[in-house]
Amino acid sequence: MEWFTKAKRAQTNTDDESWVSGGVSPTLNAFDNGDVRATVIAVSPGVNVRRLTPVECERLQGFPDDWTGGQPESHRYRQMGNAVTVNVVEYLGSLLPKT
Repeated sequence: MEWFTKAKRAQTNTDDESWVSGGVSPTLNAFDNGDVRATVIAVSPGVNVRRLTPVECERLQGFPDDWTGGQPESHRYRQMGNAVTVNVVEYLGSLLPKT
């Protein structure tokens, strides 16, 4: 298994992130620190890693496909990242006393 640390984050939708391998990786992720994030991933040789699509993120949060459609992908990712999972809210709502 090889460890990678993010060296540069994407600045725009068309910009690429850069990663560096080797060395000791941080144990905790940190928020943005200038132009570098302390994001770490572990990759086994021969395994491809891909980003989840906006539709996959919507499904994980319990929303219908293309719920956030019609806007830039960066906005869709942000909305799903800030969303509360539908079935969790439904469960918590069911615990509230009925009046």
